[in-house]
Amino acid sequence: MVPHPDDQPVSLRDAETARHIARAAARGGQAERRPTLDQLLAAFGADPADPAALRRVEAALGLAGVELPDGGLATAAPGARVELRVRAVDPGSRGTTVRRAVVGVGALAALVAGVAGASTVVGGADGAGTRVADALPAATTTDAARGAAATTGARGTTGARGSAATGARKATATTTGPTGPSAAERREAARKAAAEKRRAAEKRRAADRRAARRKREARRRAAARKLVTVRLTPAAATYLCVDDGAGRQLFAGTLSGPRTFKGRRVRLNVGLASTAVTVNGKPYRLSGSPAGVDISRAGVVPLPLGNRPC
Repeated sequence: MVPHPDDQPVSLRDAETARHIARAAARGGQAERRPTLDQLLAAFGADPADPAALRRVEAALGLAGVELPDGGLATAAPGARVELRVRAVDPGSRGTTVRRAVVGVGALAALVAGVAGASTVVGGADGAGTRVADALPAATTTDAARGAAATTGARGTTGARGSAATGARKATATTTGPTGPSAAERREAARKAAAEKRRAAEKRRAADRRAARRKREARRRAAARKLVTVRLTPAAATYLCVDDGAGRQLFAGTLSGPRTFKGRRVRLNVGLASTAVTVNGKPYRLSGSPAGVDISRAGVVPLPLGNRPC
């Protein structure tokens, strides 16, 4: 690392600029630790072609604890990146830093005041005057003008320094911002979502099947509740005629053994009253021979002659 000159006066403006750069380099990312030469000089308002301006920038950075590569800024090519390393500043050296900055500002102010006063006409004995700027040697005039130009340039770089700091903050925010999921994570999330969707669809289909089965069973139970079961057990062979009340004949002939009939409606024409009859398991006694009855869920209704089956 290049050593920084300790006898170079530093203005308060340059010291403040260097302090901001040191803080950004210490806390920021690659963009803050490796600015380009043009960005660095623009923050100080320094001319890349002026060796004195380069030394002024190096001195300010040195006071802020920033170390430059070997050879300093003079060896860096335009547009090249300059690596900044921030070292810990000795607390005892802070007073020296402030004194050097104040001395630099005081000397510059005295120089500007002297030049301003000397630029007036210096009167002679005959009342004629000569401008001090005209009386100064050419080299002195050039140095003073260069100093004034450097001071003016430093004052005019507030906007450039603000732009550089804003760009550094934006670069830091972009670098440290949250990143989205990777391609593998997105594929895994999509796979899980598809599997969950399939499970939900299967659950819905199973629920639909259970609901349909319950409905069928309910219909069967309801239909069974509407049917009647009629069982006839003859004591002796007897004539029997049975229909469903809608004109469909279920039996017509001689009943010699037990027989069961089911339906919403069962109409009987029984020859012998000795035939045992049960309706849904409950016995029913025939009133005569022959006997006719109309059986449904509403009950058992005797049928007169002429309205009986067959």
